[in-house]
Amino acid sequence: MYALHSGYAGKQFKAYFNAYSRQDSRTPTANLELSLADREILSAAGDDPEKALISGLQLSQAFTPSRVFYAFRDTLGPCGRQDSILVYSTNPEDARAIARFTFLGQGKGNYRLAPQQTANERIFEWVGPDPLTCLPQGEYEPVVRLAPPQQQQLFTLGQEWTLGRQGSWVTEVALSHLDRNRLSPLGHTNDWGWAALTRFQKRFRLSDRPAGWLLSSNLSMEILHPDFQPINPYRNPEFLRDWSLADFLGQGTTVPAREFLARGEARLEHPQLGQTGYAFQSFLRGDIYRGEQHRLDWSLRPKTWEFLGNVRLLDAQKEGETNRFLRPNLEIRKAFPRIGGWTVFLLAEGEQNARKQPASDSLLQGSFAFWNTQAGWESPKDKTWAMQVQASQRQDWLPQHGVWKAAIRSRDYSLTGQWQRQQKARISGNLRFRNLRADTLLATGLDPQRNTLLGRLDANLNGGKGFFRSNTVYELGSGQEPRLEFTYIKVAPGEGAYIWQDSLYNNDGVIQPYEMEIAPFQDLADYIRIATVSAQFIRTDYSQLNQNLQIEPRALWKSPAKPVSKILSKLSGQFSWRIQQKNQAGGKGFPGFRLAYDPSDTAIVALNAGIRQSIALNRAHPKWELQWTRQHTFSKQAQTTGFELRELQDQTLQLRWNWAKQWTLRLQGSEGTKLSDSEFFNLRDYELRFYRLEAQASWLPVQTYRAQASFRYQQDENLLPVEPLRAISKEFSTEHTYNPKGNTSYRLRLSYTSIDLTGNKRSPAAFAILNGLQTGANWLWSLNADRQLNRSLQLRLTYDGRKTGTNAVVHTGSVQVTAVF
Repeated sequence: MYALHSGYAGKQFKAYFNAYSRQDSRTPTANLELSLADREILSAAGDDPEKALISGLQLSQAFTPSRVFYAFRDTLGPCGRQDSILVYSTNPEDARAIARFTFLGQGKGNYRLAPQQTANERIFEWVGPDPLTCLPQGEYEPVVRLAPPQQQQLFTLGQEWTLGRQGSWVTEVALSHLDRNRLSPLGHTNDWGWAALTRFQKRFRLSDRPAGWLLSSNLSMEILHPDFQPINPYRNPEFLRDWSLADFLGQGTTVPAREFLARGEARLEHPQLGQTGYAFQSFLRGDIYRGEQHRLDWSLRPKTWEFLGNVRLLDAQKEGETNRFLRPNLEIRKAFPRIGGWTVFLLAEGEQNARKQPASDSLLQGSFAFWNTQAGWESPKDKTWAMQVQASQRQDWLPQHGVWKAAIRSRDYSLTGQWQRQQKARISGNLRFRNLRADTLLATGLDPQRNTLLGRLDANLNGGKGFFRSNTVYELGSGQEPRLEFTYIKVAPGEGAYIWQDSLYNNDGVIQPYEMEIAPFQDLADYIRIATVSAQFIRTDYSQLNQNLQIEPRALWKSPAKPVSKILSKLSGQFSWRIQQKNQAGGKGFPGFRLAYDPSDTAIVALNAGIRQSIALNRAHPKWELQWTRQHTFSKQAQTTGFELRELQDQTLQLRWNWAKQWTLRLQGSEGTKLSDSEFFNLRDYELRFYRLEAQASWLPVQTYRAQASFRYQQDENLLPVEPLRAISKEFSTEHTYNPKGNTSYRLRLSYTSIDLTGNKRSPAAFAILNGLQTGANWLWSLNADRQLNRSLQLRLTYDGRKTGTNAVVHTGSVQVTAVF
């Protein structure tokens, strides 16, 4: 890629030249691998991408469990045509083909996506042709679209001439070159294009007073060759919609044509009163389009009033169609200084895009109209508090039988406000209610009647000289939730995050997404997970709550004297709630008003929640501390393979006792449950109840050395009767950390775990209990060495070893260098 800029600047004259060139290599590179046959196809394709297609089939001699394989089946279609189609198969005897499918559009292919993802990759299934027309009914084909190397160049030459103090004349010409296929000698007749622009601007003072009226004028003309190709779009994003060349959503394309755009504008401006202006534009696209647009806008502010707005009118003719596009936009505001500066406002905007046949009053499809009015009352924005109340109504019309027909009507009511009191409190929020009614025959995809509530609340409170600190964020609304697809790709051992556990399920030698588990040891992790958004969406109502509360009673008493105040001053609490929930739209109630969150509720599409409560006695005391903690986390996610639910809840009581200067003792007891639930794969279901006791002693004789010894006793039991399991584990471990220098650290850890498990050891529940270990004796040891080489480089040496059950000893070593920039 090359870019060049050269220019000259004088007192009244400026000139410049710009050149840009970017091209892809004709020879194969890392991003462009083309065989001789591929190059021949591209050579004959020219600029037509539909001709640059090659087969996406690849025959394989070995069956790979992570890929989707297809078998060839001969079938007789409804039109008497015999085809050889692809059928998904897990039989290594006939499943020999791997296929890459490309989306070609509805009715352009013979395959479609399977409704459910039952393999590691998406599966495509054959769709027979239409029995009447014999045309394809699918969207995909087992082909690959080749990307040919391209070349794009742009050259611009321009000048700017200053005319007096308030005038200018600008001219620019551009030449573009776009070769869409450098490997083909065909299709070069449309590679070159040109464009030109000239603009004249002048301002005239109509009064000798500095604060008098000004008249500004603007004349411009733009010409584009049909084959001109800019590097980036340079026009207004709404350009096509402004000229009725796109639909009301701004979607539409135009065929290449010679374009001519002329604009003339006059504007009156006053420093105190405001401004108003009129503009006329004419736009031609060869012989296929002609449009004339008028625009009148104003911005007037006499005393306590404010008048803003603009009106656009477009008259256009194109092949077989006449167009009239009216777009008014009005705004009126009135301030009342005698009542504190409150303001009343009225806003109105609308569109009417009437598409008709010449000499006919019948509306064509694509016509659209709406009218929206808003009224409200708002306070000044320079106060410690502010508020706005607003109501609006919008009506949409669509054509039916050649006349306008009311299609959608919505009414909105909103309240916005904020309040702040120094640093102690700040509350802000907004709430909006919408009632939507739709004619489902005209506005397809909408509910006939739907109520929507949108809102957000932010509250920060500090009180009692630090007695409590609270932060609250609450949000609710509506949207769409996509169904996710997960694909697992095999990588080198130790570079992934997941391990394939086929033996825990059907042991069929083919990867299914539910057979993947998080690897218990890094050297076993040989798969990574890629998440993609499917084309399936669910309309949802959502709510979100984030609440953090910290209580410090000691802030109420500087020196407590009474026994009750002494005890309370030693207490402290931290509480946090995090709940994100999405429910199917149209269900009973609204998720924002529910106090109980049941993860098994079938109306829940997505759920991610966590609750943590902690109460401490003597927090951060140098001698001892007692703390009780309760945690509850659960998540639910909609996938193409059904929902996946995970839940964990436990409560812990912990005692820290520094019984000597160099010694610390920690005692901890925990109990809780761990749950997994899959909608379609019941083999993944389990509900584990566990009890855990832990004791840890730490010895710190000097600042450079620390030794720890711990013991853990845990009991796990699966509460589901279909898979009874019971396990008792005992773990003894010791850890030593030595820091001889500030830039060097060594850590040695050794643990012995004995596990006694009764039940099916080859099950997902047993895998969750063992976490990579085996029944019987398990030895784990590790040695880490860290060295800070300089300010930006860090070296880490790691050695891990394990002996699990009757398995052989596994040694793993790694070297890691980290650079900080």
